[in-house]
Amino acid sequence: PDNVKFPDFNETEVVPANFKPLISNTYVVDGVDHAQYAFYDEESKEAIVHVPAHAGFDPVVSVITSKDQEGKAKILSCQNDICDFNNLPDELNMNVENILHDLKIRTRNGDNQNFRQQVQETNVQKIFTVRSHFRELTDEEYGQLTPSMIEVANGNAIFTSDIAIETEEAAMDMFYPIRQVEPEPEHHRLSKRQASGCQLMYGCQDSWTSCGWGYSPLNLEVVTPTTPNVHNYNTQRFCVQCQRDCTNPNYKGLQMKCEDIVDEQSLSLAYYASWRDTCIPRSRYRKYCENLPNPYGNPWFGKCVDYHQNTVCPQI
Repeated sequence: PDNVKFPDFNETEVVPANFKPLISNTYVVDGVDHAQYAFYDEESKEAIVHVPAHAGFDPVVSVITSKDQEGKAKILSCQNDICDFNNLPDELNMNVENILHDLKIRTRNGDNQNFRQQVQETNVQKIFTVRSHFRELTDEEYGQLTPSMIEVANGNAIFTSDIAIETEEAAMDMFYPIRQVEPEPEHHRLSKRQASGCQLMYGCQDSWTSCGWGYSPLNLEVVTPTTPNVHNYNTQRFCVQCQRDCTNPNYKGLQMKCEDIVDEQSLSLAYYASWRDTCIPRSRYRKYCENLPNPYGNPWFGKCVDYHQNTVCPQI
C-alpha cells in the first residue's frame, strides 16, 4: 500500500523510487534493536530488503526476484563496494513469497506493518550461508541482472560463488596436513608439492560479513512470541595452502609460511600463492601487484594491496 511509512528509516537513497515500503521488522535481542525493512515493486514482482548497520556489520541492500518457472529466485546483495549474485536458497525464508506471506499473517493478527518482536535464544534457528570459490560474473550471468539490480549495484564489483547452507558454526581458522577434502574447481587443484624441510598444510578461514532475519514460512498461519525465527549469517570461506615447521628459517618456497598468515592482507596473499590466479576476490586487499615486493622477501609472488587505495599497481 502506498500509505505505508517507516518512521525510523532514513536511508531511502539506497532504494529505487519504484519500490514502495512493505513491512518493517524489528527484532529485539538482549535489549538491542535489529531492524530490517522490506520494499516491493508490484510491476517487477521484486522485493528489496535493507538491513541497516548493526552488531559491527555494515549495511546490506538485497534485491530479490520472484521465483521463475523452475522455482528459482535470484538475489543480489550489496555491501559497501561489493555485491554478491546468487540463486536464493529456500532455507533462508527470504523469497518474495515469504515476505508477502509475512505481511499477510502479521496484519491478519492485528499488527501494523511496523512489526516489533522480542527474540529469545530458544526460538532462534541459526543458518550459515557459506560462500566460497568467488569469481566475477560472466557476460551471460551479467545478462541475468534485472534493471533494479543494476541500479542498486551502482557500478560496484559483482561476484558470484558456490553456496552451502550449514546449521553449525564452523571454526574460524584451521590448518591441517594436506589432503584432498572435497572436489575443487579446476583452477584450484591442490598442489601436493611439499617444500624440503617443511610440512605442507591446507586450511580454510570463515568470516561473517553480515546477518539478517528470515520471513515467515509459507505454511505458517499465526505468529506468536514462541514462533521460531531464522537468523541467517552470511559467511565467506577462503581456503589456502601454506608451509609449516620449516627447518630452514630462510624458506622462500611456492607457498607462504603458515605463521605469516596473521591478517586479512596476508591471507589474501596466501590465497594467491596457493592458486596463482587472484588475490581473494571479495577482500579489501584484492588487487594483485606482481611488481611490489612482499613483506616476506619471497621472489615467487608479489603483493595483494588495498583496492580502495590502488585501482592500479603503484610504480616503484
